Amino acid sequence: MKKNNIIIFSEYFMRKRIIDEGKILKKGSPKHLTQELGKSGVTVQISHNINNLESLLPGLSFTVVDSRLHFTVKDPEKAIPEIIQKLTKINVPIQSITTETSSLEDVFLELTGKSINE
Repeated sequence: MKKNNIIIFSEYFMRKRIIDEGKILKKGSPKHLTQELGKSGVTVQISHNINNLESLLPGLSFTVVDSRLHFTVKDPEKAIPEIIQKLTKINVPIQSITTETSSLEDVFLELTGKSINE
């Protein structure tokens, strides 16, 4: 008999439990689970490429693709003000900012190595 993978969403105290094959793998609030086990980022679209950005933005981890800067961060909400401040200080024109965070399904996949429907 094949065991089902289950995520139980409990509204009690907003704590979630991720369960696989009858075992509780992790529990916590959705934000805690996605911050601890997920991947998050901030992408900043700038108007044009700027040379030597790495040396102008010490302490920030990011990649540059075309005119997009992608910062890998733990908590995008907390990182955005620092990113904006540092880019503004060196006169980098910001066109847009987007954030990405992992979902609970992404966290399940990270923990178990399989999708919810497997």
